[in-house]
Amino acid sequence: APDAAGYEALALALAREPQRLAALRQRIEEQRTRAPLFDTERFTRHMERAYDMMWARFEAGLPPADINVPPLEEPMPAVA
Repeated sequence: APDAAGYEALALALAREPQRLAALRQRIEEQRTRAPLFDTERFTRHMERAYDMMWARFEAGLPPADINVPPLEEPMPAVA
């Protein structure tokens, strides 16, 4: 939803339209094994890379700053 009002409208629509909610749940279940959003192991490795980069800045005596953590190159593993 683009904003709080849109979120509220969507929540009400899903509550009032069980078929729409069921379709959304099905879509999420189908995407769960393919979408990066649900790849917690990869997210964790990426977050650990960010921590390593922050620690390297600290050890180098650099002040805190924005960092850009490059994406991980390996693809999401296939789930049987």
